[in-house]
Amino acid sequence: MANTHRMKPENLVRLTVQFLQEGDTIVAYCPSLDLSAQGASLEDAKKAFQETFELFIEELNKAGKLEDVLEECGWRKAEMPNTKNGSPRWMPPRYIGNLEEEFSIPV
Repeated sequence: MANTHRMKPENLVRLTVQFLQEGDTIVAYCPSLDLSAQGASLEDAKKAFQETFELFIEELNKAGKLEDVLEECGWRKAEMPNTKNGSPRWMPPRYIGNLEEEFSIPV
């Protein structure tokens, strides 16, 4: 499916970002984009994720692949376009929550 429309930078989206501690590192992970970044502190991880996210979107826009990737990640176009610039608004998969479950590990 060819893209004839590129997302404008003015589009805003609310994303769920999970922060996990792995040793001395904080990992910021966004399941709706399968995108992650890391830092030495929570603030470092947030900043690194923002930079990673911006670069990710920028590079996909340059390649004309942003809409394809969003669709592959389960995103959908909203019925109403962005009122500021008329471009499509994209909605990420709806976050439902986290559950802690026990699973056996085969040995």
